[in-house]
Amino acid sequence: MTVKDKVDARYSYIWMNEEGNPIYEWDEFNGEYVRPTGMNNVLKMKLTTSSGKIYVQKIDKETTGKSEKRIVTF
Repeated sequence: MTVKDKVDARYSYIWMNEEGNPIYEWDEFNGEYVRPTGMNNVLKMKLTTSSGKIYVQKIDKETTGKSEKRIVTF
């Protein structure tokens, strides 16, 4: 999944499950979930179900301000 937003190094993203716990990206090479690097605007997941719901939140690295959580359904 990719956040389509203007590229700006000032911002980062947090991906969360419905309970608010962080989701890490799937590393195909090692076969495990790892902490994302960079802007975190891309999340790679190994889908175990045909549908689901996660949340993404935009973070301002300078002010530490956070946006509202956005729902992503798949």
